[in-house]
Amino acid sequence: LSLECTLGYLRRCQNAAEVMGPFLKWLEENRQQVADSIGPAAGEITRREGMEGFFLMADNRTLREVLGNTDLSREEQEKMKGALEKIENPF
Repeated sequence: LSLECTLGYLRRCQNAAEVMGPFLKWLEENRQQVADSIGPAAGEITRREGMEGFFLMADNRTLREVLGNTDLSREEQEKMKGALEKIENPF
């Protein structure tokens, strides 16, 4: 797996659950900030629809793109990248 996988794929992939779990928890707590960083439409749909709206807008984006709109450190992103690369893609 990699940062080039979509957020939607990774959040549904059982093999990635251990890596994605902490990030998804963080994302839920910080979704509005991330959505606003992506753009006005993303911010608005997330304000109206909450986490479901965020996922509607972000699931087709790569994890790399989503991470680029967070304030997670480069070190945290690299750690996540390394952990994902150790997981074989089941498909």
